[in-house]
Amino acid sequence: MRTTDEEVWVTDIFWSTTVAFGFGCEARERDMKEFVANVRASNYGAVLEADVFPNEMWEMPKKKKLKKFPHMFRMNGFDMVSGEMAEVLRRHNIGDTKMFPVTLLKKDRKTPHEGEFFFLNIREKKEAFDPIASRKFTESPNREFWKGSVPLGLSDNDITVDATALVGPDLWLDPSLFRSYFIKGALARELIERKMIPSNRVHDHA
Repeated sequence: MRTTDEEVWVTDIFWSTTVAFGFGCEARERDMKEFVANVRASNYGAVLEADVFPNEMWEMPKKKKLKKFPHMFRMNGFDMVSGEMAEVLRRHNIGDTKMFPVTLLKKDRKTPHEGEFFFLNIREKKEAFDPIASRKFTESPNREFWKGSVPLGLSDNDITVDATALVGPDLWLDPSLFRSYFIKGALARELIERKMIPSNRVHDHA
């Protein structure tokens, strides 16, 4: 949605396989079932505390060696951001959303990857998605859980949100639209200008 002074963008960046990485961690080895439950809870906007997230994670021996992480990525299913992006988020209104630090280690489990990294627990939700006015989305076969999902290949104005999207925090999940992360206003513009989000994956919508 666009007004004279606000824009709303939607992205599926965290769901892209190009920014998904698998690392080892104690929590995953100790109780896989609990670990997966925590990942799913975080993906759906649950309020999680620091002790849910690993303090450190390490590259798996047989995986391809990693040199650099993007500013937004997914680690073992959790949403992650770089230290630089965390600084940007802190300057904007992200409401009750929290970021928890983690050390990412190389395959020797001793040498840390350069830079800071944070788990991103997006806790803010807005049900502003308007399926009737939207031009392109994949309708859910089970409307009890969500109305639809974001398809690949969106263009500007394919997804429509109502005016409630302009109220409150600048970053949120919409539980009615699966695989969606919404960003509005100056936060979205700064992330794109600083190339922290690929502009071809983010779209403003009216």
